[in-house]
Amino acid sequence: MVKTFSGSKVKLKGAESNTYRMARKFLDMNLYDIRTNSNTVTINGTTINLGKVGSIIKMFVAVINLGCNIAVAATGALTAFYSHLI
Repeated sequence: MVKTFSGSKVKLKGAESNTYRMARKFLDMNLYDIRTNSNTVTINGTTINLGKVGSIIKMFVAVINLGCNIAVAATGALTAFYSHLI
């Protein structure tokens, strides 16, 4: 694809345009629930998906930060108590 900036526009077919690529990626992400690329590493014959490892670590950190934090638990309890009073 060659772009010129002298006023002339390059005509692309639909499947070659950036708009088509972005729409295709949007559909893949939302329709087929493909959110990440598949990055794999093979160690001693075992294939490890780095995307899944990263999401497990992210979930673990979120649970520790939200579930094991006393300030968050106390705020949630007080909010629930207050909402039941009203």
